[in-house]
Amino acid sequence: MAPRGRAQWVRNAEAAGRVVLKRGRLQQTFLIHPLADADKPRILKSYLDRFHQEVQRYFPVAAGSDEQAFVAIAPSYPAFELTTA
Repeated sequence: MAPRGRAQWVRNAEAAGRVVLKRGRLQQTFLIHPLADADKPRILKSYLDRFHQEVQRYFPVAAGSDEQAFVAIAPSYPAFELTTA
């Protein structure tokens, strides 16, 4: 999920087709698969409801809103499914 829209990391990930996630000394490479806009409202709602304190300022929709409220904004928020490389 990219709460700030098409940020530089999103463009880099799309160009590479993969991302490397690091936690401490552990790093793992994942292939990225963009989600269709029709699939994003449920994901956006869940993401905002869970992380509203950190990301609410990046969304014009309030946390706790109905899933339907996210339909119009879905194209503005890149989201990916990750699979192991």
